Amino acid sequence: MPPLVLVVAFLFLAVGLDRLLLWCEWRGWIYYRRTPRIRHSAGTALLNIEALLQPSRQHVVELRLQDQLHREEDEEAGGADPAMALRIP
Repeated sequence: MPPLVLVVAFLFLAVGLDRLLLWCEWRGWIYYRRTPRIRHSAGTALLNIEALLQPSRQHVVELRLQDQLHREEDEEAGGADPAMALRIP
């Protein structure tokens, strides 16, 4: 098979897979390209790795994750809790 045919076939396969993944995202099954991702996901992963390497700091990781969860809930509720404004991280 000529190399040009393989390249064209690969491009068609890539575009088809992209369309399939976009359709799955539209159905709500996955996050792919168009859905905004949660911010600080890499930071959370690094905190979890730090918790494995330094178990004495596990409570810091748990407090930060709880704080992030509270912030996400406040954003979904449409406003910040006044009691949270006084809280020092």
